[in-house]
Formats: sequence, structure tokens, C-alpha cells
Amino acid sequence: MRIPNIWVKGGKPKHVKQLQTGSPTAAYDCGPCSVIVGLERASRNEWRPWQQAQGNWVGILRNQMTHSSAWPATTLDNHEQAVESRPVRKKFRDMDLRAPMLRVWMRGSHATIISNLKAGRAVTVAVDYGTVNRLMPHLSGSPTFREGHAITLVGYGKADGVVWAWLYDPLHDGRQPGIPKGAQPVRVLRYLRAAESFGRPPAGPSRAYYTIYSNPLRRN
Repeated sequence: MRIPNIWVKGGKPKHVKQLQTGSPTAAYDCGPCSVIVGLERASRNEWRPWQQAQGNWVGILRNQMTHSSAWPATTLDNHEQAVESRPVRKKFRDMDLRAPMLRVWMRGSHATIISNLKAGRAVTVAVDYGTVNRLMPHLSGSPTFREGHAITLVGYGKADGVVWAWLYDPLHDGRQPGIPKGAQPVRVLRYLRAAESFGRPPAGPSRAYYTIYSNPLRRN
């Protein structure tokens, strides 16, 4: 199948590796890693949070997202605490940008996700990784993983009626032979089949749980 040019206005954000963040909870840091990609894209790639000491930044996000001693990295409502925190808002103000306005972990249609990708927005999606391993093993970053996971989709391209985007999976760190490394092109609707079975209750056919990062305007 022909892969089109996947257009990302201003350039692609940096891929963030989950298991190499230096965090003591690295095995569960898919949420913060996905947030970092979304924040960079939301700043029009003007902010490069990954240029900071990555372990420290993931630690900051983790602390902002924690509501109990056992940190639920993929708990749906905790991501808002990280993305809309005061340090993040201040960073955007320093760049003379309005902080991202978010629709955090909405349950909605695949068509809505695609329309936001086409508009240049990053979208973090919750997926069932067992489905990824079953349907798309070539895109798996952990062949034995069967639980929930957070990834971010960025960009838009279309060829032969099929919509493509860049998949930012924090587990794509190439730590084992055959595991992808870095952002990967992905057929959006096919990959979103892994989102349908995530959650309690599951998102359901043609639906997903997702976060949309707006493209903020200049403050003045």
C-alpha cells in the first residue's frame, strides 16, 4: 500500500521513549511521554520539552498527575492535571502563546480524531495493546503486553482513500530486535481498532477515548 506524504505543519515533534526516561516508574510512563509529544506539537514545535533532562521532566509531569501513592499513569482524568498545570501554562505564556485548550479524554468517533489530525492538532489516544499485538504486530513495541496504553497521533496524509498519520508510541524504542524505533507511519482507521476495546466500558465500535491538543493563538 502506498504511504503518502504525512504533512505536519512546522515539522514533526520529537519521539519520546518510555523505557529510557530514567523514571522509577518508566514501565508506566506512557501518559507523560504522550503528553510531551502533544505539548510540543501544541506549541507549534516552539517548545522542546524533550531537550530538558528527560527523566526530570517526566518526573515533573508524574508529580502533577499523581493522586495516590500508586500512580495510575493511564488513569483518564489525571492527564488534565499535567497538561493544564501552572508550570505548563507559564511556559506557554513565556513563549507569548496561549496555553492549549483541551478536550481531555473524550469518548468520541474516529471521524472526529481524523478531522482534528487534518486540522494540524495532535491527538493522544488510549488503546488496548493486546489488539495492537493481534492485528498489527509490526507496530508492536512490546509483544507480550496486553493492557491499556497511551499513544499520540500527529499529522495527516491520504492516499487511495486511506488516511495516514505519524504514530508516536512511547514503546517504540528499538530495545529488542524487530521493535520499531521512533515515529511510524500508520493507517489511522486500522490502528484505531485498538482503541475500540480500551476502557471500562470499552469505547465501542468506531469510537475511542482521546485528548485533543488545540493549536494556541498568540496572546497579543
